[in-house]
Amino acid sequence: MTEAGRPHPSPPRTSRVNPDLETVPIPTLDGATVPATDEDAAAYPNPSVPYLPGTSLADFVILRRLGGGGFGHVYMARQVSLDRLVALKVSADRGHEGRTLAQLEHPNIVQVYSETVIPAAQQRLLCMQLVSGMPLNDLIQRLHHHAQTTAGRPTWTGADLLAILDRAPLPPALLNPTALQGREALARMDALEATAYLGVQLAQALQFAHQRGVLHRDIKPANILVNAYGRPLLADFNIATHPTDSPIHHEDMVGGTLAYMAPEHLDALNPGRPDVDWDAVTAQSDVFSLGLVLLELWTGQTPAAHLSRSEPTVSLLLKLAQARRRFQQLACPKELGADAAMAYALQGCLAADPQERWPQAMDLAAQLEGCRQLRRAEVALPPLPPLVGLLQTRPFWGLVVIAVLPQILASLVNITYNATQIVADLTPAQQQRFLTLLLVYNAWVYPLAVGAFVLSVRPVWQVWVALQRGRTLAPAKVDAARRLILKLPVRLAWLTILGWFPGGLIFPWQLRGVGPQLSSEVSLHFLTSFTLSGLVALAYSLAVTQFWVLRVLYPGLWQHLGAFESVVRRELKTVFRRFSIIQGLAGAIPLTAAILVLVTVDGTDATLYRELTVGLILLGGVGYQVASSMVRTLTQVVNCFGVTRA
Repeated sequence: MTEAGRPHPSPPRTSRVNPDLETVPIPTLDGATVPATDEDAAAYPNPSVPYLPGTSLADFVILRRLGGGGFGHVYMARQVSLDRLVALKVSADRGHEGRTLAQLEHPNIVQVYSETVIPAAQQRLLCMQLVSGMPLNDLIQRLHHHAQTTAGRPTWTGADLLAILDRAPLPPALLNPTALQGREALARMDALEATAYLGVQLAQALQFAHQRGVLHRDIKPANILVNAYGRPLLADFNIATHPTDSPIHHEDMVGGTLAYMAPEHLDALNPGRPDVDWDAVTAQSDVFSLGLVLLELWTGQTPAAHLSRSEPTVSLLLKLAQARRRFQQLACPKELGADAAMAYALQGCLAADPQERWPQAMDLAAQLEGCRQLRRAEVALPPLPPLVGLLQTRPFWGLVVIAVLPQILASLVNITYNATQIVADLTPAQQQRFLTLLLVYNAWVYPLAVGAFVLSVRPVWQVWVALQRGRTLAPAKVDAARRLILKLPVRLAWLTILGWFPGGLIFPWQLRGVGPQLSSEVSLHFLTSFTLSGLVALAYSLAVTQFWVLRVLYPGLWQHLGAFESVVRRELKTVFRRFSIIQGLAGAIPLTAAILVLVTVDGTDATLYRELTVGLILLGGVGYQVASSMVRTLTQVVNCFGVTRA
């Protein structure tokens, strides 16, 4: 890691790229350290040559090599004085890496214990925490070796990741009950949730370093260790560091691994880009690299598959930077919700312009945590019935169907009641007028209601389509669409009230001038017919549209998830009152039927009264049970989002 952000005048441009095109070495400065004795220097003069197991070096006995590169080697070793296993990095005696890394005591950063120098050999020994884990690049390779995708989603799980760790020959790990809980949680996650879970911790570690003025500059899977409990730790085996108040060479400010560098990082390395200064490499460059790592973990996509070893440095770096600036456009997920929000999180990392990326790593961490919470809610949501599930592929057409079905049911109730209780008591002229009124009334009411409903839904549909196309929308616009869709069941309820209940007064009023005067009994029958039909339409349209909104549409209307929990609690806290209204309306149907039939049926129709009353009460009771079941399902849906009835 390097200390962040002090501008320096540009030095003359020279070649700064390692010919292996893998990692760019960063020379550092000599610094004051605590020296060891020089006795080992004569025997082991060259730190670039790996030491053999059993070699004694200062206070350490090397057990086996863990990794290394152009900067030195890392070993598992035993610290003799404290009789403990450690990771020992042996490199050239340059820089202040140990001093800088010692500031970063964070649970997701490999801890530095001490630094020892062998002056005569110009070697530096960095004693670090030995992580009982596996490099993330090995995990990614094994996870995606046989992995497939289902409906565009990776199928690996947190349990698969832990199984790979369990099979690996790792150093012994100490029992950690707290970490064990995290492991159990990881075992229940799918690929997206597990990626977000690891990404949150890595972003928090980066934020911790950035707040202390330290850039990493070499974020890549090989520099991330995942321990036996599934916790990622940011390691830094290939980057040297320096304090901000020390004189530095400008080339020390850049370096890293080409395949994971941000475009401005590549430009800063390129001797053909004198217009790009060294201070172009910022915290946003680390965020870009972390985005590439998370994309590779989630999907298995490799950020740079072809690196030509024969191409001139200038043209190679130029092509890589150009390709990296086009890498932001991820494939749009087929389903909205957590998948689309995760793509948005990664796009926020991979923007070509650093100013368009997440401002800080903590913002990325908040988005990833929101993705994890949304996916957890999606997984917990009750499954849709098979026939209803077919409508989910066209959710807004499904919304129209769901909204219209209760109206059709109410129309059947209305037609049946009219045919048996009203039409027979009308004169032929009144019957003809009644039929004309019925056609005209429905020809006006249904189109007006559907049109008003469509106009209410249209702004939400526009946001939905934009999210499906992967467009970045203002958070306020997406929030407004969610609030609007949550209000839709209430708007539909008002349309239902205005469409049905006035009919009980309009029809007898329009028939009064045709034939003999309508009796009070017929007028009450009209009131009964439209009231019962209206209650049926109102109760069940409110219930089914509320279900469709919460179960299908609401989970998809998310993009920015930085405050997911608080936003969900604020938006869903009032829906429980609607559930009580739904149950009340469903219970009112049989009660209203019994009361109205009692009022409108005289004593000569006792048999008809009993049959009609019993039938309506039985049907109403069944409907009430259905509504109660729907309310329980609605409550379960809301609980999946972490919101409970107060």
